[in-house]
Amino acid sequence: MVLRKILFYVDLQNKCKKYIVKKIISIVVLLLSFISVRAQSNNYSEVYFTGYGGPYKVYVNDRLVTNISNHDILKLKLYSKGRFTVTFQNSFLNLEGFLQINDFGTYYYMGGNKEGVLKKTINNQAVDQATFEAFTKGIEKRKKVTYEVINMEEDINRPLGKIEAASVAAKVQGSCFVIDKNGYLLTNYHVVEQAKSVHIKGIGGDFSTLYAADVVAFDSETDLAILKLKNSALKFPDLPYSLKTNTAQQGSKSYVLGYPLTQSMGDEIKLTEGLISAKSGYKGSASQYQISAAVQPGNSGCPIFDEDGNVLGVVNGKLSNAEGVGYAVKSLYIKTFLETTEKVNTESTVIANPEKSSFLKRIPELGGFIFIVEANNQ
Repeated sequence: MVLRKILFYVDLQNKCKKYIVKKIISIVVLLLSFISVRAQSNNYSEVYFTGYGGPYKVYVNDRLVTNISNHDILKLKLYSKGRFTVTFQNSFLNLEGFLQINDFGTYYYMGGNKEGVLKKTINNQAVDQATFEAFTKGIEKRKKVTYEVINMEEDINRPLGKIEAASVAAKVQGSCFVIDKNGYLLTNYHVVEQAKSVHIKGIGGDFSTLYAADVVAFDSETDLAILKLKNSALKFPDLPYSLKTNTAQQGSKSYVLGYPLTQSMGDEIKLTEGLISAKSGYKGSASQYQISAAVQPGNSGCPIFDEDGNVLGVVNGKLSNAEGVGYAVKSLYIKTFLETTEKVNTESTVIANPEKSSFLKRIPELGGFIFIVEANNQ
């Protein structure tokens, strides 16, 4: 009996040891996994920009990032590497310098120092953390102000520099619509900017067949691109809509018709309704409308219509941290862009629409000219 108790105790002790060892191993594996995930997730740099003598428009590689005032710090998350041209610009100055990013990390950049806070003049260049903080803290102390941090993030679908292949989305999806019956389509430049091949689906209601297309023209400033279907046999009937080049009134109704989030929402075309919230877009851009209709990833490149079925513009973005704030490039800028592309017959898009029936009654007809764009980046 005593021997049985001893054996039972020894067996229990061994089981406890095994259980504890298993738990320790699980914790170690979990910890290592966490460290691994953390290490893999740090595939970006954080760059802090500030300057004196502003306000400034800040450009990176000739692309506008944002506007900053004298007491702003721009914190930009960058997934790209390489040599970047940085320009601080206002009505009086055009300060240009360079930023070199070879490894992911934290970088600092200053657009000028006229305050005498530092004993050296910084002329639009990368600086170390100590210099950057000496400048900003010196200004805060002398001026009794607090710097505001503006957080921005590089769009990996529209990178500012060279981006590692692993960070680039393998496939980007957007919407497009016919702007010439001879097989020309309009979408956003950011949808196809990195594309090695472009395909269109949904033509004739067929979502299983992919039609190859070429990017034949683009304008990165207005975020517009023209695609041409490679199959010359594909023709479309006369377009049932026209470009409304007069600026829409603030508060007027607008309708977005496109293909958002198809992986979760399916291939059926989606309609959202809203208002023209403002006649200017992001950061007051005159080329855009601000719209209240809900837009999601996949809506990029789809048209927005008025109540008569005229095209007011093309959706090209939304404010990520706010609901009901989307942006669309105005039709006037679309028309100007089309007129610079000789092969596109703009007469088919800008003539007055002969039909003035309700937009809502014409959704099936209009939807027959709006498709899905798939841009393969790898």
